Amino acid sequence: PEDTATDTVTDTISRDVDLTLDKVTTSPVVAGQLVTYQVTVANIGDSDVIGAAVTDPFAGVLSGVSWTAVFTDGSGNTSGSGDISELIDLAAGGSAVYSVTGLLASSATGSLINTATVSSPEDTATDTVTDTISRDVDLTLDKLTTSPVVAGQQVTYQITVANLGDS
Repeated sequence: PEDTATDTVTDTISRDVDLTLDKVTTSPVVAGQLVTYQVTVANIGDSDVIGAAVTDPFAGVLSGVSWTAVFTDGSGNTSGSGDISELIDLAAGGSAVYSVTGLLASSATGSLINTATVSSPEDTATDTVTDTISRDVDLTLDKLTTSPVVAGQQVTYQITVANLGDS
């Protein structure tokens, strides 16, 4: 009889994905004007990440949102409109930089708060920016007489107030 020996080794393969996300406001935050953000997603781990979900919702915050993305050692959509809701691939050391522009409502007051997130089965990163909303108000007042001015008689004025600002 022939002797046969079998040996099985089972190793768990671990992945080193380390996602980072940095979000900054790159414009003044003024009611009635465009606001721009830069969102940088990076994989600083030793393993590639496939299908990382990048989300950045703008509904109810900004309107007319458009965005572009530039990838270094990664891939995904390079432009879009509305919320960012994308699946991207990043090699170890890879990154994606999103540039976002949207219109802030002219009636906006208080603070503009926006959060972006990147997540994969191995890691998640989130960053929130909070900006005080400035107002651009430029009031003018014009007062004109609409009738001849005669001593002892009633005078009628037309008063016009206008806001030439964006807020």
